[in-house]
Amino acid sequence: MNTRVLFACLAIAVQSSVAFATDLLVPSQYSSIQSAINAAVDGDRVVLAPGTYNEQMTINNKSITITSSGGPAVTKIDRVGNSGTVFYVPGSADKTVTFDGLTFTRWYVYSYLVHSEAPSIVMKNVRCFQGGVGLYLRNGADATLEDCSWILMGSWDNGDNWNAIRGFEAGSNITIRRSSFQGLRAYYGSVARTTSQGSVVVEDSSFVNCQSRYRGGCIFADGNASVSMSRVTMSDCRNNNEETGGVVWTSAGAVTVSDCSATNIYSVRMGAFIFSESGAVTVRRTSLLDSYSNSDGGYDEAG
Repeated sequence: MNTRVLFACLAIAVQSSVAFATDLLVPSQYSSIQSAINAAVDGDRVVLAPGTYNEQMTINNKSITITSSGGPAVTKIDRVGNSGTVFYVPGSADKTVTFDGLTFTRWYVYSYLVHSEAPSIVMKNVRCFQGGVGLYLRNGADATLEDCSWILMGSWDNGDNWNAIRGFEAGSNITIRRSSFQGLRAYYGSVARTTSQGSVVVEDSSFVNCQSRYRGGCIFADGNASVSMSRVTMSDCRNNNEETGGVVWTSAGAVTVSDCSATNIYSVRMGAFIFSESGAVTVRRTSLLDSYSNSDGGYDEAG
C-alpha cells in the first residue's frame, strides 16, 4: 500500500470514529444516568438535562464523558448524605473518564465521589461541596482538574484515606489548573496526596483554609513523588497535632515553587510552608507572610 493510500485510510478511520460518537440524553432518551452509561461506548457523551439526580453508578472500562446541557449551576448530583461510592470506575489504564460542567454535593463524608481502579479521571468546570473523598485513584490512575471549585470536602477523624484527591499506589500523577479549594480536611494532604513515581502539579489555583491533621496541610507526597506549584495563592492553611509542613510535605521527591504567595500559614512543628525529609526544595519569586511554625519559619529541608 502506498503512502497516500495509507494516509487516506487513516483519515477515513479517524473521521468514522468521530462520526460514531453519540450524545446520550438523560432523561429524555434514558431514564437514568446508569442506563445511559450502560449504552455508551468509547467516545460517547452522557448529557444530563438541568435538574437534580441521585444515583450510584459504575463506568466499566469505557472512555466516555459525563456532562450537562446547562452547566453546573443547574445540573447537580446530590446524594443527600447517602453512603457508597458515587462513580465506580473499573477498567484499564488506557481509558479516560471525563466529568464536565456538573455539581456534586452531599455524598457521605466517608464515601468516594469517584473511585478509579486504573482509568484516568478528568474533571472540567466541576463544583464539589459538602462531601467526602473526591477522587480515589488506584493502580497508578492519573487525575486532571481544570476550572474546578471544591469546598468543604474530606475528613480527618476516620483514618487516612479521606483526601480530596488520593493516589493510593505508585505512579498517580495529579494535575490541577485554574481551580480553587476551600475548607478541605484530611489526615495527610487535604487537597492532594500521592506516592512514589507520582507527582502533584498545581498551576494558577488557590488553597484557602485547607488543613491536615498531621503532615502536609495541603499536599502530601510520599516516596520519591514530586511537587510543582506555579502561581498559586494560599491562605489560612496549616497542619495540626505536632507534625510538619503547613502546605507541602515530601519525603524524597523534589519540590519546586514559583510565583506563589502564602499568607497566614502555620505548622505545629517545622516547615511553616514546606517540609522535605530529603528532597531538593527550590523556591522562586514567592512571598511568605504572617506564617510560622513552633520551631522554624519559612521552609525547611530536613534530613
